[in-house]
Amino acid sequence: MRYLKAAGAALAAALLGVALAALPATAAVPAVPVTSITATTSGGEAGYYAVDNGRTRFRYVQGTLQASTSLVDLNGTGAEGAVGLELCDPNTGHAFQLGIESPSAGVYVVEYGTGTLTGTYEDDCIQGGLLNGGTGTPIAGEGTAQPVATGDQVQLSIYYNPRARHHTVEFTVCDPDQTWGCRNPTVSTPPENFYEFGIGALTATPDLTAPASILLTQFTGAAANYYSSSRQFGSIHVPGHWNLRQGVLVNASSQPILSANSSLDSTGSEFDLSEGSTSP
Repeated sequence: MRYLKAAGAALAAALLGVALAALPATAAVPAVPVTSITATTSGGEAGYYAVDNGRTRFRYVQGTLQASTSLVDLNGTGAEGAVGLELCDPNTGHAFQLGIESPSAGVYVVEYGTGTLTGTYEDDCIQGGLLNGGTGTPIAGEGTAQPVATGDQVQLSIYYNPRARHHTVEFTVCDPDQTWGCRNPTVSTPPENFYEFGIGALTATPDLTAPASILLTQFTGAAANYYSSSRQFGSIHVPGHWNLRQGVLVNASSQPILSANSSLDSTGSEFDLSEGSTSP
């Protein structure tokens, strides 16, 4: 197994909000295939994710998003829902999630979760929703000493470090709009094989009215990396290395109610996430 070259320096740069190395110039990101996930009962993931190709194992995913007023009640039901990141093994359902929830107007909490998605889906990583019913460990925002305010640009990342004897996962949240800077709790884990990453929204039992036209938030600086890469990719879409898909939550009539609306830009690092009305 070959680890990332200068992984510590690359990770430190990412956590401090330094721009990632740009990919070679290309004409445009090819069309990203759309995968719709029926979400009338169990919810799932909406945004972009790397589908398991049987060989690529991920160890890093990051993205920056705005703590917007639209994040309040993003499900339309009052049920748990978050916007953020995930590393996951679809073979075992073992996952690590990091995201922002907004239980009420002007209130935000950044939480991380670890555990196993134990649904009966074709792909628990994408269709299994939130770990532990959405009950995570707060590291910023409500209930902590690190405030998050409406409009803040919040930087999130998950980093798996498969050391020889001690494997860890580091969750990092940075808020340059606040004075507290960054927090990065680390948890120990057995050896992992993360064949999928996700970036977007994870929800349970969404009850939204189509179409998905209300902007939840915009993701910028979206990037991922895998075990044997020799550099930090500045994108989540790297053709030839992994297969990117778009997750769309739909209602019983197959109408999109939570979607990125094929908005991934030509750099493969920015997209909008939108939902339908939260009012029946």
